[in-house]
Amino acid sequence: DAACGTGLLGKEIVNLTKDDTAREWCLHGCDISEDMMEIASPYYETLRRVDMNASLSQYPADEFGAITCVGAFLEGHVFPNPALKEFLRITKVGGVVLMTVRETFFESHFKLALEDVHKVADIVVEDIAYLAGVNAKLVTLTKKSPQKKSTNHHIAMLGLGRMGSSMAKLFLAQ
Repeated sequence: DAACGTGLLGKEIVNLTKDDTAREWCLHGCDISEDMMEIASPYYETLRRVDMNASLSQYPADEFGAITCVGAFLEGHVFPNPALKEFLRITKVGGVVLMTVRETFFESHFKLALEDVHKVADIVVEDIAYLAGVNAKLVTLTKKSPQKKSTNHHIAMLGLGRMGSSMAKLFLAQ
């Protein structure tokens, strides 16, 4: 959970999976704020202080099956470069990166950055009702095998209206 903040998503994932005795995955979080991570600590196996606007060199390549980044892509917080390329570097082939991006930030900063990753990831962008009065995009990147040739270089814009399930349920479904 990149830019996990106080652990709202982590808490939802833990609550949704608390009865899953066959769980074969761990939930890790990172954020730039030590104070926020202290609040989030009950929900994560590990927490690291990380600046998403810098290299994520403390993580090896192909480390994670899924990465989430909810509520951090907005003006003055996390920017798409180098975050997108770094997220994909540390995601396993076939793994997913799920992100919410406020609509205005998507248009001004994020859309162009997605063009840089289409060769290494399949991209789906969906419109969602994010917060009261705030529209956003749900961006899903699925990391391709290095041998896979892309046949679709377009960003899919799907109108969902209202988001029908929580980010935690989307994460778990991947």
